[in-house]
Amino acid sequence: MLVVQANRAFYPKMTGLKRNFNDKPDRVTWRSKQNVDFSFLFGFSKNISQYYLMLEDDVECADRFPDAIKAYISQLAQKQKPWVNLDFSELGFIGKLFKSKDIEKLGIYLMLFYQEQPVDWLIRFFKHSMVQRDTYFRKPSLFQHMGTVSSLRGLKNSLKDKFFLKDANAVHNPKAKLLKTTMTIVKPANSLEKLYAEAEIFWALPPKSGDYILIEFETPLKLGGVYVQTARDPKNKVDYLHNGILEASQLYEDGKCSKFVQIVTVSYKRRHFLAVNLLTNQKVDFFTKCIKLTVTSTQNNWLAIRQFSVIGVPYR
Repeated sequence: MLVVQANRAFYPKMTGLKRNFNDKPDRVTWRSKQNVDFSFLFGFSKNISQYYLMLEDDVECADRFPDAIKAYISQLAQKQKPWVNLDFSELGFIGKLFKSKDIEKLGIYLMLFYQEQPVDWLIRFFKHSMVQRDTYFRKPSLFQHMGTVSSLRGLKNSLKDKFFLKDANAVHNPKAKLLKTTMTIVKPANSLEKLYAEAEIFWALPPKSGDYILIEFETPLKLGGVYVQTARDPKNKVDYLHNGILEASQLYEDGKCSKFVQIVTVSYKRRHFLAVNLLTNQKVDFFTKCIKLTVTSTQNNWLAIRQFSVIGVPYR
């Protein structure tokens, strides 16, 4: 283990900084110093190894996470996807992977704009500057934030990564034997298949009570989490699901699933909903063959779903 400490004389001024986003002075100083700290760390770490992985001291790691990282890098190489940054957690600056040959540039970039924005925001602009337009986020994520106390005095931070599962065999959106909906889609590019396999927006004409989306897995799944976001945009107050239920089934009789168990209810007050930690939910203590999202009230507006993520461990 190496502990790196920079001489205080190396630091730029940390008083009278720009108050972008109307942040309080102590918060501006805190995030600005973080940027400079990272800049020094990157400068020290360049070319020590082939890759640089950013972690924090309060994370839990998935089992065999190095193997999972190597496999994801190989997967992108096979698809000929060039990259500057890979995400193995959805949170802040946790689980971010860079090529060591690039981190000196990143360090310089953070130093140039240290007082402008938080580090995770600056990373986005750095990626664009390095011509990485897409975000490569490996699901399930490999690192979970466990702490509750921030290094900024008085700030609580209990954020959790909804895509994390510790089991090394966990998968994201496992292979489906059947994808079915009774809703009328707007055009082929907005199909259920595109939503599930490629994260393209599902867009349908106004659904009626009883309309549904059904996903039948090729292999039964021990559910770890289901995350669905409706509406094309978080600020959109039109094409979201007003009322519905999400269900799971383990029974498979006569070529179809039956006896569904309700997991969560959707209401108009929540344009996105979240069901996590289902392994501890006694309602879903079985291997699931199908999940079903059902509309429970007819609505006049179209329905858009921009994310439908299933995390779990296939039966072996």
